[in-house]
Amino acid sequence: MRETTYILVGGGSGGHIVPLIPVAEQLKTLDSTCRVVHIGHKGDPLNRITRESAVIDETIEVSAGKFRRYHGQSPLVRLLDFRTLFFNSRDFFRFLRGYWQSRRVLKRLKPHALFMNGGYVCASVGLAAGKLGFPYVTHDSDAMVSLAHKIIAKNARKHLTALPAENYGEYEQDKVVQVGVPIRSEFSPVEPEQKGAARKKLGLKAEDHVLLVTGGGLGSKQLNQATVEAAKELLANDVKIIHLTGAKLFQETQSLYVKQGAVLDEANIKVEAYSDDMVTLSAAADVIVTRAGMTAISEFAAQEKCCVVIPSPHLAGGHQLKNAAALKDAEAVQVIDERELSGQVLTQTLMKLFENNSLRRELAQNLHTSVNADAAVHVARILTELV
Repeated sequence: MRETTYILVGGGSGGHIVPLIPVAEQLKTLDSTCRVVHIGHKGDPLNRITRESAVIDETIEVSAGKFRRYHGQSPLVRLLDFRTLFFNSRDFFRFLRGYWQSRRVLKRLKPHALFMNGGYVCASVGLAAGKLGFPYVTHDSDAMVSLAHKIIAKNARKHLTALPAENYGEYEQDKVVQVGVPIRSEFSPVEPEQKGAARKKLGLKAEDHVLLVTGGGLGSKQLNQATVEAAKELLANDVKIIHLTGAKLFQETQSLYVKQGAVLDEANIKVEAYSDDMVTLSAAADVIVTRAGMTAISEFAAQEKCCVVIPSPHLAGGHQLKNAAALKDAEAVQVIDERELSGQVLTQTLMKLFENNSLRRELAQNLHTSVNADAAVHVARILTELV
């Protein structure tokens, strides 16, 4: 009898690839002899995450076409956006190439089940899987159905979601199963001693007020600017700042701090492009300012952290706006509209939280209960049921 083979599909962002690792870990826990393969899109630098993972047996790249669309863009602007029209036309042929590449890969591997975690690569692989009769499930981390998953929804056995079914009206509701977002096992509720150990590792004191600011892997120009503007008053109120700027915005953000007259000393402000040790940084923080990507928010929720969410208004389908709205309705986060974002607004929001311990704890607890820390276990079990 041949070994059981699972294919995990995702690409284009960390939120589509990072959750594949905990799912693979759980599959290996359930069946140590199974083979787990990741299919990502060709040329995606984030594929290194699965290549370097001990629980992913193989990483395969296929061509994938992206359909570019920007939330809030008027039909006239879309019609006259010749640059976007050109790239969309070009990527249609990449999508077709990816479909045929996916067929060849699936025929060779003969997978028992596939997990579609998002990104435009899922459209090519999902259509090929449906045509060849291989069972697959989709997973939406955001509070809406992605375009790729709309394309492949018909033949999916189940639609796994981060949030309740009513957020995913495009799906057949009897197929929807809320599982949460798979996250790494090291993200768990932070006890006082763990928080103290994280702060000691970072050279911070147990009694410090600690703020973590992160705009995701690419960073956020608007968030960086507001943080720099807020820094002086925050420091005056004994708030220590850990600021992850994003690699491309690191030098620019450092220059902004210098222009503001800030002394970038490790004792008060730590400015870094990115970090491979987010577990420690978030464990040390009292408050986290973040974008509205559900993978990162689920990690912070698992640690029971208080979050201020600033959703990007321009990403496809406005999915971050919908994520933020759903979390705000659950009274789980504080939300700042990017159009209203400034150093002053950010300072006022943060100081309200630093000065109100009960509000901070209430938000953290509500966020913690709004996500499922066992999502990877649920996903793995559903995949094994397809075998």
